[in-house]
Amino acid sequence: MTANSKFERLIIPFLFLFGVLFPSSIASTVSGFYELLLNIPILFILSYMVIRQRKYNIIQLLFSFVIVSSLILFTITSSLSFGAISPGAFLPYLIFSLLILVDFSQFDFQTTWLRHALRFISLFLIVFGFGTLTRNDAMNNFLIAHYSTGYEKLVPTMLGDLKPVGPAGSHSVAGFFFFIFFLLNFYTYKSTQKLSYLIISSLLLMLLAFLRSNTAYLYVAISFLLITINLAKSPSKLFIFLSIFSIFVGYVYYMYKDLIDLLIEQNLFFVATREGSGFAGRYSKGNYLEVTINYIKEHPFSPIGMSYSKDLFLTDSGIIIYFLRGSVFLLLSMYLGFYGFLKNNLNMISRWIVPVFIIFFLFEIGYPNLINSRTLYLIPFLIVYLNSLFLPQDAQG
Repeated sequence: MTANSKFERLIIPFLFLFGVLFPSSIASTVSGFYELLLNIPILFILSYMVIRQRKYNIIQLLFSFVIVSSLILFTITSSLSFGAISPGAFLPYLIFSLLILVDFSQFDFQTTWLRHALRFISLFLIVFGFGTLTRNDAMNNFLIAHYSTGYEKLVPTMLGDLKPVGPAGSHSVAGFFFFIFFLLNFYTYKSTQKLSYLIISSLLLMLLAFLRSNTAYLYVAISFLLITINLAKSPSKLFIFLSIFSIFVGYVYYMYKDLIDLLIEQNLFFVATREGSGFAGRYSKGNYLEVTINYIKEHPFSPIGMSYSKDLFLTDSGIIIYFLRGSVFLLLSMYLGFYGFLKNNLNMISRWIVPVFIIFFLFEIGYPNLINSRTLYLIPFLIVYLNSLFLPQDAQG
């Protein structure tokens, strides 16, 4: 095995572990420097892969060029109107523009290390998730100190409400990650028939349910549908899965019945009625994205690039943010580029292309996930891992 081969076999699991576990705060203070450090390894590794790649898809090159050039161009044209520029916001777009160029089939990976990495992260999330559900002060304080994000009270509030957000910080982002890890573990069980993956997937689904967000409720419903479809012909295995899920849910509920009843009642009311909740809350008249949406309507071809204004809301919708920053050029290049990336990299398992795209796009409606730093680390791992599940056994390493 060559040095390059050894490097390639380890780099995707390493990037995955680094991206999920790298801290976002120092002593509970959100760190912009840590955010910068988080982006550097994947920027260099993807650059290395793009340079080493033997051939490129011309359409993907076009999408990548439009992403970068549109942001630069519209930053220049809007700078006189806005004055303030946030250059750090450009980095995730640059990383994404490199990512969609990579054909991971041209590199050498090994299934063993991929599964070790997935198992480690899954157990990490489960341990700290149960730490949150059992109100373990040491674990919660560790998460607050090292994984605070957004605003100061976000993570303490989430943990105090028994929401096992882990390193993700918010219940929405955590819901997306738990769902992806549930899928990978569940389909690894289907591939290997190893009971440990079935147990891990049931525990991740339980933690997903406890997140109690719109995202979590949707993903739990999809998960149970997948479980029913895939285990319908094996009633004993379906019974094992549901038993594990029910036992742990029942145990946590028994320990904190009064608190959980109160939290569920408050949370269901909050999710159903609060302004800004779900699709209607983000896109309907009178909510916090209205000013941003009105700006887009009035200036559809005068996007802001990397310019900044305190009057414009720059989160909670990938669709709106991409249009705001680069008009239809950036919007289409992001989503068509991502679809083309999936098509090029999942061509051996083409039935996964549309489902994976839909999973990401649905979340984009409420959050700009494709430019989330941790998601950019997850995507290469997800692609390589899904391909590895369908390799012949003698090729899996």
